[in-house]
Amino acid sequence: MIIDKRDYYNRGKIEAIDAIESACTGLTGYEGFLTGTCLKYLFRWRWKGTAVADLRKARYYLDRLIAEQEKALGIEHAESMPEHFTQDREALAEDTK
Repeated sequence: MIIDKRDYYNRGKIEAIDAIESACTGLTGYEGFLTGTCLKYLFRWRWKGTAVADLRKARYYLDRLIAEQEKALGIEHAESMPEHFTQDREALAEDTK
């Protein structure tokens, strides 16, 4: 398998995948997914050419992570998917057919 290393994931001294793996060590399931996905968007936001969209996506996943933590603490927090996630919402609908 060929893995295309994108410049926007390889800035500085550490590759994004290595930093995400380190940050997610010890996290489980959904919590690990949310953390890793948030970090992915934070790594690339400035360099991919989709700055605002990537920052909004990072915020979305961070809000979900916060909601999970609030839920674990007994603090209910519900938020709908933001409008700028239309493509993701449509892809999810296709995947669940």
